[in-house]
Amino acid sequence: MKNPINAKNILRRAVGQKELARAAAYIEAAIKKRVAQGTFLNPGASREYSPGHAAKRQKKGLPVGHVDLFFSGNMLDALKTDVLTGAEIALVVGYIDGKSESRAIELAGYHNVSGAGKNKIRRVFIGLTDAERQQVVKILKGK
Repeated sequence: MKNPINAKNILRRAVGQKELARAAAYIEAAIKKRVAQGTFLNPGASREYSPGHAAKRQKKGLPVGHVDLFFSGNMLDALKTDVLTGAEIALVVGYIDGKSESRAIELAGYHNVSGAGKNKIRRVFIGLTDAERQQVVKILKGK
């Protein structure tokens, strides 16, 4: 699954590799922090875990108070960044074929696109909030 965030739309000038690397690191950290807090980009996605999945989490010693999409850690660890340069500059953040583990790509697809579990609940986490976008612009401008 590719669900990249393409920064070319917000680049107003040529930026250096340093700014691109800082922006990529910020985006990855912002997504992981938001998910850990149980906050998603689509309304109503913070619904609690199903009773069956909550029981599995409790058995593993994981919290069930809010949905954080953390079970094994593989899916969130597979979130990758890449800076593509050429005729256009693109900052790609997401699940990248050849860089991310295939099972993690599949799981992220369930959460972001088709819905996970019996009830097909979508918890969209790949993307940015308006505040996060503004911060990316500041980073790319070197501020």
